[in-house]
Amino acid sequence: MLTKNVVLIADRIPTHKNANIHSKDLEVVDDSYFIPMYNAIKKIAPVLTHYNSPEEFLNNISMHTNDVVLSVWSGISSRNRRILVPAICESKNIAYVGADSYLQAICQDKDMSKLFARKYGIASPRGTLIYCENDLIKLQDYQFPVVIKPNFEGGSIGIFNKNLVDYYEDAVCLGKELLSSYCPLLAEEYVEGEEISYCIVGIPGKIDLFESIRQYIDGQTYIKHAIMGAENKKLNDYEQLWDCVTKSVPDDYKNFLINFYNHLGKTELIRIDGRLNKNNFYLLELSTDVGLSPVSTMTQAFESAGYRYQEMFEILLTNAIINWEYQNANK
Repeated sequence: MLTKNVVLIADRIPTHKNANIHSKDLEVVDDSYFIPMYNAIKKIAPVLTHYNSPEEFLNNISMHTNDVVLSVWSGISSRNRRILVPAICESKNIAYVGADSYLQAICQDKDMSKLFARKYGIASPRGTLIYCENDLIKLQDYQFPVVIKPNFEGGSIGIFNKNLVDYYEDAVCLGKELLSSYCPLLAEEYVEGEEISYCIVGIPGKIDLFESIRQYIDGQTYIKHAIMGAENKKLNDYEQLWDCVTKSVPDDYKNFLINFYNHLGKTELIRIDGRLNKNNFYLLELSTDVGLSPVSTMTQAFESAGYRYQEMFEILLTNAIINWEYQNANK
């Protein structure tokens, strides 16, 4: 049982089954995510309070100054949406799970996070930002296939199978369509290989979990010409196939990634997504706004390490409390 009451901030939607490439609510929590998560946390929290938005939490914040906050709130159409809850919590000295506002802002920006990771030696595909239709001409200098996606979105928002294009003319058509809903776009040269997520959980001096999860696409582990679009993650009824390949990660690379994680500052978890091609890893996304549904990659990582669903939340919330206590002791 946790030592603090828990505040869960989550906006809700019944289902994502009718989503399309312009849908901006794919990170809003559906029933298959919220109900198991709420029930799991309820088993370990003395008191669990749910709010639908940061505003609702802020209106009641005086009741939660000694609680710990877990936010899976998405919000819509704002590049600042991920920094709101951490900023509110820090302003009131309230414990919370996850990255601080600075790290959230970096990871919300796909291009910025690639530049950030590159300074630590993590490679990424060649890419460029597209702000307007005239910028699409830059893609003439790129090697196709190319993947085009929103730069500021997560949770497969604006990323469907058709975002992988083989020819410049198709890239222009797709770019024009996406620009009607998202700006800027990030265009990257496609990298074939294994779809890998390195999941790391812990606090400085105590890493609780390091797992490498490999996703299948169309039954294949080595992906020659496909991406993990919303069809695979959100829209299909069948269970997404995956396996744990942690044992194949060289010790020196595992230690390298843990060292990178330890330099990120305040967070209790991260997911490092990319493609593994001939033993070379290419970063596609740094995710601090990690999905925690029963079928999420992070949950798969915890399952691979022998943890139950509710134990995942207990570890994350406990680490957030420890982090908060440490920060207050060193003020």
